[in-house]
Amino acid sequence: MCKKIVIIDDVPLNIRLLQEIFEDDGYQVYGICNNISRELVFDLASIMPDIVFLDVMMPGISGYELCSCIKENSATKHIPVIMLTAMTEKESVDRAFAAGAQGFLSKPFDEEDVLAILRAATKKTHGQINALPAPSVHFKQHSKEAFSAKAVFEKLHKNIALYQATVSSFEKNTSQLLLELTLGIDRKDGAAIIQKSHALKGLLMFLGAKESVRLLLDIEKDAKGAAFHQMERLYHTLRNEIYHVTSLLNELLIELAPVETSCRRNES
Repeated sequence: MCKKIVIIDDVPLNIRLLQEIFEDDGYQVYGICNNISRELVFDLASIMPDIVFLDVMMPGISGYELCSCIKENSATKHIPVIMLTAMTEKESVDRAFAAGAQGFLSKPFDEEDVLAILRAATKKTHGQINALPAPSVHFKQHSKEAFSAKAVFEKLHKNIALYQATVSSFEKNTSQLLLELTLGIDRKDGAAIIQKSHALKGLLMFLGAKESVRLLLDIEKDAKGAAFHQMERLYHTLRNEIYHVTSLLNELLIELAPVETSCRRNES
């Protein structure tokens, strides 16, 4: 029977990226990005997934709090929960385990890491799992053919395509989000500032734009006191980081081309 996975994240793109990984591996995936609250526990009891991937930073209710709700409910407490976070400090990890999570994944996601912790979590439904199983455990799950040059380059191209899609999606949505964030600052609307900032962070975390994420966190800390000079700095930093990511992807594709050709020639 097809195993079921639930992904809870208020950023739809994060759900789509994980969904593509899981569905390619034969799983049935349910994504939840709206109306995230304690009541989701009842939806999980109805779906009864084999595992839940739960984002930490969400408006309204944190992933830690929702994880605790899942573990306190007799119908869902047995379901393994993996926390999704860009925060890797020991305190954040400790909070995830204290809430009842079986493991955690750091953003941006790596496909092999995601599948490795998925398999580890579904085999071990009690206790805690590190962010990744030992390399020996991970590699034993693959055949030698999986590490052929062809397979390696196909995986590389797929991951690069995911990043390019994320950059493209970000470029389409960023102008409106930044405008709405600026309007929120102008109106001293703390709730709107936090909401728009969080939507931006979801994409920026995946892209590895750490400085822009840090600036957004600073804006959120004093949302009603946020000033326009902070937005000017964010605009400048964001432009530089997105340009850097795009340039790296293009350079990587150019550098890969001759190596890929050579490896494929040697295999044939």
